[in-house]
Amino acid sequence: MKNIEFMAYNWNVSEPKNDQKPKFEIQPEIYSIIELNGENRTYTCDFRPNKVEKYFEAKIDRNSIDSLVKGVDLLSKEYKSVIHYDSNIGCIKPLPILKIKVNYSDNTSKSYYYNFTENEKKYSSIRNLYRSLKIIEIGETYHKIDINSNLENKKIEFIKKSMKEDTTAFPKPRKLVFEVEG
Repeated sequence: MKNIEFMAYNWNVSEPKNDQKPKFEIQPEIYSIIELNGENRTYTCDFRPNKVEKYFEAKIDRNSIDSLVKGVDLLSKEYKSVIHYDSNIGCIKPLPILKIKVNYSDNTSKSYYYNFTENEKKYSSIRNLYRSLKIIEIGETYHKIDINSNLENKKIEFIKKSMKEDTTAFPKPRKLVFEVEG
């Protein structure tokens, strides 16, 4: 294993302007590249009330990284859809989605998803990674860095890949039947 990429994100639908269609987009709350020794370069974004972005370097507890590395094998046995769709009201629920991408030395990678509706123990290492990064951000126990082009490019690539993977999990639209009174 070479390193881990992590992203916590939500889907957003922008309001259509003029005759344009609404635009679906991923809003990353956290994106991080984490080395196996715990060192990481991280981007965070708070979208409310105004968009505030931060770039920083920090170190995560080695035990959290070891737990995540050991837990990856458990995750690899099962893939679940990450989109939670409420068919009764016809919308996507705004639950945070956590995604890790494990990069291996032979340039291969595997991606795993988690959301907070799944409470199984095998996902605890991903929840802990999310909490660790939030604690670092909130506690400001990091070294602020300028926009890092490598981090930014990998984040954009990760978002594009996630958009493609997630949208294939979207439910098929229901057919609407209209009755015409005559």
